Amino acid sequence: MQKLKQPWSLKEMFADYRANRFDDEIRTDWGSALFYRPVGIVLARLVAPSGISPNAVTAIGVLLLPAMIAAAAICQPEIALAIVLSLAVISLILSFTDGPLARA
Repeated sequence: MQKLKQPWSLKEMFADYRANRFDDEIRTDWGSALFYRPVGIVLARLVAPSGISPNAVTAIGVLLLPAMIAAAAICQPEIALAIVLSLAVISLILSFTDGPLARA
């Protein structure tokens, strides 16, 4: 994959994804292709001007794991389930954000 010229648009980011990864991903992991990857691309576009590094995005996602464990350990089951599922979705979105951010 080539590095996109800056300033890059969402249209260019989605075109790059569609040309290089979408076909394989839709066959093997359609949830990622239809939800997590598009949200990650949009988030990467929003975060890129701030100068945050892809490694920082990854670190934030990893730090959500202990928060999930803590919520499961100390909250009532219904509340823990909602917290853990919400944090898991956020963690997955962040996982799909660091790649497009690195290529930006």
